[in-house]
Formats: sequence, C-alpha cells, structure tokens
Amino acid sequence: MRILSPVQRREFNELVKEIESKNFTYSSEVSHYITSNHLGSRYPNISGISTFKRGCDTWTMEGGFPRDIYAMLCQRLHLSGKNTSAVAVAFTPYSMMK
Repeated sequence: MRILSPVQRREFNELVKEIESKNFTYSSEVSHYITSNHLGSRYPNISGISTFKRGCDTWTMEGGFPRDIYAMLCQRLHLSGKNTSAVAVAFTPYSMMK
C-alpha cells in the first residue's frame, strides 16, 4: 500500500469524519453519498471516476476511489462490497479532470 500525500491524508480523514456517523454498510453508499452531495470538489484527490471490468464488459462509476484508498476506507468504516466479480482497472481523480 502506498503512502498517502499530506493532501490525500487530510481528505481521507475529513471524509471518514464526515461519513462515519452515517453508518453505511456498503462502499457503494459512500460513492453515492459523494456524487449525490457533489463532494468531488471537497475530496478531489481521493475520489473520482473508477473504471471496472467484468469479462468483456467495461464501465465507469462516479464517486470511486483508487484501490488502496478504497481498502483503507472499507477497513476504517467496516464497509463491504456487494460481492461482485468486477475488477477495478483504472482510476481518474476529480483533480485531474479540471
């Protein structure tokens, strides 16, 4: 797991503080919370668009995270995925889309 930059660490800690009281169960709830509340500008270095692949299908998802930050978030907030066989193959942070 890579070491987060100071900006990423700050954003991660602020995101955890903001959502820990929401008692989310699934990581997808965090992604939905970010997109529905337009928080990409608040957490532009740790959230963005994730690209997934399952078999021949490829799609993108707004409010995604890079794999290592996703793992940290799931561990810290006791989140689980939805048992899909999809694999994250790319990530573009919101900060790179300006």
